[in-house]
Amino acid sequence: MASLITQTLRKVRLGLGHKQHFTNRIIETGLKTHLEAPMLELMKKEELRISTRNFVVLFGHFEKKIEIVEELWKMMKRQGKGLNVYVISSLIQQFGKAGKMEEVKNIVDRMKQLNINPDVRIFNVLIDCYGKAKNFDQVSRLRNEMGQLNITPDIVTFSILINCYGKAGM
Repeated sequence: MASLITQTLRKVRLGLGHKQHFTNRIIETGLKTHLEAPMLELMKKEELRISTRNFVVLFGHFEKKIEIVEELWKMMKRQGKGLNVYVISSLIQQFGKAGKMEEVKNIVDRMKQLNINPDVRIFNVLIDCYGKAKNFDQVSRLRNEMGQLNITPDIVTFSILINCYGKAGM
């Protein structure tokens, strides 16, 4: 990986090719070769511009390492990347799995501040997170909010709700 990174950075510095393409290559190689730590260091040092899609991929890849997801989230904000439903649902899912419900709430608040309308995917992730956190009142509130916003539950929503309410003994 070191030689690929060296070659790639040389091309970026010389202005050969599209910088985002090279950044994508570094990320893909780092993940495939299980050299995440050097790749993350390189991302920090070189201030590589990472696409929103790659941030979402990285959030999912590091789902069991929430401290890395937090660092990536900070990096994303520093780079001025905008939020969209894919980023939001990925972040909610990762922070929810880690039990960081306050961070989940902060992301939802930020989404509302930016007038980003939740879709069924975001509601599914939120319901799942709050169900796993055994906050069944919030699960019910979210389900009611879906109805108020005319968002139709899908098969995933019903599956999550059955699982949540089953755990609650309802």
